Amino acid sequence: MDPTAALVTATLLSSHAAVSPGQELWLGLRLEVAPGWHVYWDNPGDSGLPTTVEVAAPGLRVGPVRWPAPALLAAPGGLWNQGYEGEVTLLLPAWVEDEAQELQVTGEARWLACRADQCIPGQAALALRLPAGAAAPTGALDAAIAALPTPAPLSPGADGLRASLPGVEGLHLFPSRALADAATVQALPSPEGTEVVVSPRAEPAPGAHLLAVAEGPAPRRAWYLYLPPPESP
Repeated sequence: MDPTAALVTATLLSSHAAVSPGQELWLGLRLEVAPGWHVYWDNPGDSGLPTTVEVAAPGLRVGPVRWPAPALLAAPGGLWNQGYEGEVTLLLPAWVEDEAQELQVTGEARWLACRADQCIPGQAALALRLPAGAAAPTGALDAAIAALPTPAPLSPGADGLRASLPGVEGLHLFPSRALADAATVQALPSPEGTEVVVSPRAEPAPGAHLLAVAEGPAPRRAWYLYLPPPESP
């Protein structure tokens, strides 16, 4: 028996109960974490390991994980981690191929569940059957989709990449692992609100991004700031 079974419960969900050729949908990994424990974001912070999820099915194209805004979590020794307590749903956009019929989605999730004095790795096999046919959204992922950070592009500037967030004060920036290794990020006050500045030190890997989360009470406002695609040669 998985020793983390009582710590983290993993469930694979779909935004639709059935699929048809050419359809767009969301898949979601819902993690229910036991009180006092947490799991980690893409960039875990000063310690920890990122949560991962991989799913696939013949006839289905799956995009990268879209993460909800994480929280800062205090760790022993004055360290800070980035992750989730309670319940979290990681979303994956998916597209059904034109000739696809019924889908048998399978995959695996891995995580590190931690509390102040202990960390235990865990994993779960994932499976979901989606029959062929027209179906309205199930509603199972509506709240998670609504909570996704708002997309906003980073635009080239004189000293790096910038994004202006009018009317926003007190931001916390969460650079993804790919971006943290390749750039310095700052949140600077501006007359309109806050300006996020990304100063690359190296060429960021594809998919590098950061989440900007406004400080304050729930519901938290968050933005998904993404790098512009490379210019064609």
